[in-house]
Amino acid sequence: MGRRRASRIIAISALYVNDITNETDIDKILNDALTLNAKTMDSSSIAFAKKLIETVIGRKFELDRIITRNLENWELNRVNPIDRSILRLCTAELLYFPDIPTKSSLDEAIELAKQYGAQDSWRFVNGVLDGILKEIKNDNPIKKKG
Repeated sequence: MGRRRASRIIAISALYVNDITNETDIDKILNDALTLNAKTMDSSSIAFAKKLIETVIGRKFELDRIITRNLENWELNRVNPIDRSILRLCTAELLYFPDIPTKSSLDEAIELAKQYGAQDSWRFVNGVLDGILKEIKNDNPIKKKG
């Protein structure tokens, strides 16, 4: 498993905790996620996970607006919390991490949904992210193309 994948798994765990408990202490939820997943990671992987978590929590309102616009016949609060965390994480990567190729962000989100979501979560996540990507490409002049 690659370093970024491990970082994303930790970030998804931490974001899930944040979503369920409203805990906003980044270090606490990061450490809880590391413990829960029994992960020992190098400092750069932990730093990447922390940056992902901080970005999502710090921009949750904006991310949720974008996700909500791309949900069909769903309300965000009805989306499975794991799927919601994956959608937030990938949307944040698409918007705020220009060094990460778009395809990598999308592929990772789908793989995380397959591994941690419900049976067909990956299809749902893929569909929502497809709409988000189209919106970003049309509306966000600072986002990389690709």
